[in-house]
Amino acid sequence: MVIVGVGTNLGNRNTFREALHQIMGAGGTRPLLNKVKISFVYQSEAMLPPSAPTQWNMPFLNMAIGGETDWNPQDFMEELKAIEKRLGRTDGAKWSPRLIDLDLLCWNDLVLESPKVTLPHPGLLSRPFALWPLADLDPEWRYPVEGDSYGKSASLLGRRWNFQRAPYSTHRTSGLTAELMGIINVTPDSFSDGGHYLECGSALEQALKMVNEGVAVIDVGAESTRPGASPVDPAAEWTRLGPVLKSLKEAFDELHYPPKLSVDTRHVEVAEKALQVGVDWINDVSGVENPQMGKLIGNDTTQIVVMHNLGIPPVREKTLPYGHDPVSLIYKWAERRFLRLQELGVEKSQIIFDPGLGFGKGPYQSLQIIKGIHRFRDLGVPLLLGHSRKSFFSLIAPNPFSERDLETALVSDFVSHRGVDFLRVHNVVSSKKALLLGLLLK
Repeated sequence: MVIVGVGTNLGNRNTFREALHQIMGAGGTRPLLNKVKISFVYQSEAMLPPSAPTQWNMPFLNMAIGGETDWNPQDFMEELKAIEKRLGRTDGAKWSPRLIDLDLLCWNDLVLESPKVTLPHPGLLSRPFALWPLADLDPEWRYPVEGDSYGKSASLLGRRWNFQRAPYSTHRTSGLTAELMGIINVTPDSFSDGGHYLECGSALEQALKMVNEGVAVIDVGAESTRPGASPVDPAAEWTRLGPVLKSLKEAFDELHYPPKLSVDTRHVEVAEKALQVGVDWINDVSGVENPQMGKLIGNDTTQIVVMHNLGIPPVREKTLPYGHDPVSLIYKWAERRFLRLQELGVEKSQIIFDPGLGFGKGPYQSLQIIKGIHRFRDLGVPLLLGHSRKSFFSLIAPNPFSERDLETALVSDFVSHRGVDFLRVHNVVSSKKALLLGLLLK
């Protein structure tokens, strides 16, 4: 695989989008890379000499783009420099802030030193912000230059530095689009996949499959919240959830870049045990109705997903009043709920908001929420949308739950361009393809 490092400390994620478009041949030019893969995005401090002006000390966003090519390395590098200029980079002093930085990190196992290009990149071993994205794309890539690092994998080389994950999408994110949250239902009665992942082995296999497909979060739940579902008491919920959760946590701890681990529960007792296991998120579909849940999260640094609802499990006949704007009603509810959580000790930076499609909303109201999803950005917290295989898709066709991945993927792409940070999905691949295609067509 040929891998290009992309960095900016004057631009933003749109800069990355434009770089990707150019590398893939935007405007009919010959593409540099085919069968493209993109890494997560990482934030790093600027590399500066001691004499650098203080205003140059601006953090960088870094990522990598990999794929196959029919170019030769010298011409490839020349085209990278041409892309930098087309994107607005100007010649400035070395180490000064820059709008775009495109570096050729590696070319399979090629070792090359010429006036135009050196492979692998000569600074690769000293730059975690280059090694981490490279390892996202090809963790088993082996350093091909003779010496102490010869033959060591990108994954192993990246472990020289302590990698700290941010609470949410700051340091590690897909960056170009919304991040994907994979669903593992440890239940016999969930509407879509109930009974599939009751055993530790099947749940772990599905979770690792989703990790390989590119999820940033795995959400595990042991109580169905479909309409008409029977409530599960906390003891029974933990009996289902505990072994699976511990198995996933142990497996994730062995990964170089583990996903965040989320627990879908509305019970304080279950959340407390999950925190002891070491989860990153509590996904509370009740909207943190119980003040004890708020106090629990307020005494921790865990993220809390706060979902709007009109009762758990939902009752089809109980919905937001028709004739009113559902986005405005939910927005006002969220403002009140956030204030209450902050009074309980929860920092706003811990909150992720889910408008709760299907939970007290009719099908057309769910569509109104999707169309107006961008308005929730003004709440000032990350947004999560749980739209996967939901019943409102029956407005299009009465197909079974398991056959709604196309509709789910189309909504995934739509909301990803309107400020949604996390997409909770059953089928990771279909939504990931939709996000990438939507990005390329944008």
